Amino acid sequence: MEVSRRDGSGRTVGSFSTRTYHSQEDSIDPFEGARWLFWTDWGENPRIERVSMSGQNRSVIIRAKIFGPNGLTVDILNKRIYFADSKLDYIDFCNYDGTGQ
Repeated sequence: MEVSRRDGSGRTVGSFSTRTYHSQEDSIDPFEGARWLFWTDWGENPRIERVSMSGQNRSVIIRAKIFGPNGLTVDILNKRIYFADSKLDYIDFCNYDGTGQ
């Protein structure tokens, strides 16, 4: 993973072991105080994960009641993510840390 400012300065390269199997969607909050990358995985253990833009603090934020996560989007103002589950046919949301679902 590589990030920088719009003008190319402040370039940072981070890495993390993805171990994703069927990544479908990703979304990002690039602003100060958040700087999270979120993504969905339809693999053997469907989930939604996040990692900081430096490649640190990777964590699973949703792993229960989810089978086909997709349609992921970020609500930057309220610090929430919204997602659809195509196998269960519903839309839900949670806070950036997975609480409030």
